Amino acid sequence: MLRTLVLLSFFLFSGLANAQFLLPKFQEAVKVKSLSSEAEESFPFFFNGGTEIYFHRTYFEESGDEFDVLGKDIWYTDLDLKASKKVDENQLYKKVWKRPYRLFRDGEVEGINEVIGSSEDGQVIYLLNTIFVEDTFTRRVVSLKRKGNNSWENSYDELTIPGLVFDGRNIELRMNQSADVLLISMSSKINDENEDIYVSLKQGENKWSELIHLGENINTKRPEITPFLSKDKKTLYFSSYGHEGYGSADIFMSKRLDDSWKKWTRPLNLGEPINTKDFEAYFVILDSSEVYFASDREATFENFYAGVSTGEYQMANTEKMNGQFFFQQLPLSDAKLEIYDTEGNLIDIVETDEQGKFTYLKLKEDENYMIKLAAEDQSEFLGGKIYLNNEDGSTEERFFLTESGYFKASDDITDREKVQGVYMLDQSPQDQKALLLEDENSYVLDTVYTNELGKFHYYKVKYDEHLTLTPLGLNAEELKLVDLYLTDENGNRTEDLMVREKSSGSGKFVYNKLPIENSVIKVFDANGDLVEVIVTNDKGEFSYKKLNLEDDLTFKLEDADDTELIGGILYVQDDKTKTTKRFFVDANNNIIDPEKYGTETVYGQFNYKNLPAQQTALVIYDANGVAIDTILTDDEGAFKYEKLMLDNNYSIKPIDATDDDTELYLTDAQGNKTQSPTQLSDGTYGFKSQKDLAVLDQDRPALANVEKMVYFDFNSIKLTKKAQDNIKELIKEANKRGIKQFKLIGHADEVGTKEVNYEVGLMRAWAVRYYMRQFGYSINDIEVHSEGQDAPIAPNNTAENRAKNRRVEVIFK
Repeated sequence: MLRTLVLLSFFLFSGLANAQFLLPKFQEAVKVKSLSSEAEESFPFFFNGGTEIYFHRTYFEESGDEFDVLGKDIWYTDLDLKASKKVDENQLYKKVWKRPYRLFRDGEVEGINEVIGSSEDGQVIYLLNTIFVEDTFTRRVVSLKRKGNNSWENSYDELTIPGLVFDGRNIELRMNQSADVLLISMSSKINDENEDIYVSLKQGENKWSELIHLGENINTKRPEITPFLSKDKKTLYFSSYGHEGYGSADIFMSKRLDDSWKKWTRPLNLGEPINTKDFEAYFVILDSSEVYFASDREATFENFYAGVSTGEYQMANTEKMNGQFFFQQLPLSDAKLEIYDTEGNLIDIVETDEQGKFTYLKLKEDENYMIKLAAEDQSEFLGGKIYLNNEDGSTEERFFLTESGYFKASDDITDREKVQGVYMLDQSPQDQKALLLEDENSYVLDTVYTNELGKFHYYKVKYDEHLTLTPLGLNAEELKLVDLYLTDENGNRTEDLMVREKSSGSGKFVYNKLPIENSVIKVFDANGDLVEVIVTNDKGEFSYKKLNLEDDLTFKLEDADDTELIGGILYVQDDKTKTTKRFFVDANNNIIDPEKYGTETVYGQFNYKNLPAQQTALVIYDANGVAIDTILTDDEGAFKYEKLMLDNNYSIKPIDATDDDTELYLTDAQGNKTQSPTQLSDGTYGFKSQKDLAVLDQDRPALANVEKMVYFDFNSIKLTKKAQDNIKELIKEANKRGIKQFKLIGHADEVGTKEVNYEVGLMRAWAVRYYMRQFGYSINDIEVHSEGQDAPIAPNNTAENRAKNRRVEVIFK
């Protein structure tokens, strides 16, 4: 069953995450009679806002069971506006075209020409020009300028395209409308019917790149032909005999994933009513959401058909996958992961957030997908773990980054080490007792059972370093009597294992890199009710049972006046979600949430031997030397990090980098050097910021001048009934106060890219303005802006908080 999404326009989702699984829906395609003849029509090129067209008309002569080509000409016509009838409120026209005529008169231009593109105004036409000299011919790509309304310049301007070969092999060209991308479908040799799609990119005045093969996701071992590129250069439409279709060549679409032009999403068949069992190709889409293509569904030769996007999308049969990436027990942010299907087709490229989390969609018929780390030096993260989660958030499976660069399921890793030990309770061996085996991120690996001597064993994957064993079925008093230890092959005791009561989470209280022992901390909820009392041990460690880190919690020291602990940090970890929050001690010995005081973006540069260190992992440490994040440099060695404003002292250390030839410093957003750090002997770079915990204003600033918040559902720009009611109340208040002008500021949460969220915020503001105009306001009365994801009023760490950020602020002017 396909799910339908109603959108505002055909291009609305062109940049959104998971757009590769969205298929536009079309009205029934109809034959364009005013452009059709008994000959074959192909290669439509529209310009002047879709009101004029160049196209090819090819003539055939029947010869037995075959047809011989008699000739091919370029034809031109324009829209008959008077004969075109308005058919609905969206001002889409059932177009009627004037009678076409041949573009060039005999002898007007040199050689035989095929149109391959046009400028938007039609003043420049791009051609594949062929000149015959006796028994040989010369072909070239040229442009030609208009001279008046019905004549052309005498000379061509030739375009030199490196790698473009005219030796008799099959080749078709199409210039995009901005004339900076040339699309090519070309066979690899003469008499080879298999055509692949390439592009050449304009790099300057009459300077073009070498041909770029679009890769195996697009190209198959059969012909891929007639490529068309969307206006934003991110969506490719093409025809293929190789991808699964209805019969003959079908039209497909694919999304470009990066700037290499080699990585594309799996092509999706546009389906009915565009494709049939017959030949469909030469697909183009106009700004008005009208589409044109050629098909031989009703005749021997191809004619033009036209349709209209309905504004609806249907989603392929997919399921959502959620995961989290950990390296050295820390979530790895800003890591690019490539998602492949079992056939090796690149499906998506995703990036982990600050908690190492990522999401992608998979087609349900593909049972297994493969995940690959996109970093150049993948060995830096060898053994890193990905946990894939179920819809309820529980972990379904874990994967390790292997030497191949791909993540491999733990069950498929055969390189394992046998670990053995003994379980004693009150000095007695425990027979047939269960021990819960977990990794360092609290993922349950197995339940291990003892024999009559209390002995047990399990097998550890070579990438696992910190596993824990917890006896099951014991109370707190019994746990104190447990003696749990590992042995060597001969049964000799080698390592004592710490045993503690199973908890929801754990933590540590540290001041100036030293543990704060025997400290009593009371935890209260948002209503001021006591939730739990936690007590640190001699290592500053504690465990808890009842806390939910997503709640609004208040921590209070029991003996707050005894010792000055300003700058102390309370680390609290949730074992289920594998997230850690930090709470700081201020000048009054209050334990505060630093996230409430905001963040700042820290920019920097990391060089190795005076060259940018590309895709290098940097570990961020706080004032206590506790690792709190891992980030990656980009291809220029630059990095950025969202630092808590209250993190006074922090340090950055490149993984496995202690070489004197490294250089790390802070910059502004433009890359200008602003601060040099103190470099320590272990390769760590230390920094100090100016924010002082002793002078904090603990009250968050109020939102000035905002009269009303209008909230939106997730991934939606549609007003809910409640939102409409809020706007009505707002307008009543405005009328009472004589307010005639408004300012709307749209916002989004952090799900998705920054660019897309800016557009979402803008469209939400437009939706509010559109609704307000029903009450007599004009566009000039309502000013519209977008802040995208840049101005949250709550941390984007829970579904509830993200809902607060999906809003439009209404301000009276």
